[in-house]
Amino acid sequence: MAFMIWMFIAVCFLLLGVYCFHAKKAVLFWANDEEAIVVKNIRAYNKAMGKLWIWAGIFFGLLGLPFVLKQNT
Repeated sequence: MAFMIWMFIAVCFLLLGVYCFHAKKAVLFWANDEEAIVVKNIRAYNKAMGKLWIWAGIFFGLLGLPFVLKQNT
């Protein structure tokens, strides 16, 4: 059960990364303050943010593998 929850969160990170690749507006990272981050090249910024979220999702998913390996069925 813990692995399923863990992988659900990892998939959410991956989906957020895919969303960042296709977003028209700048997807801000953990902040909703529009004045804090000024983005000049929105396409490059969203591509970088998409890569960040996708790699975070992959890494998070790999960290969850010990949940499966220690199962006694």
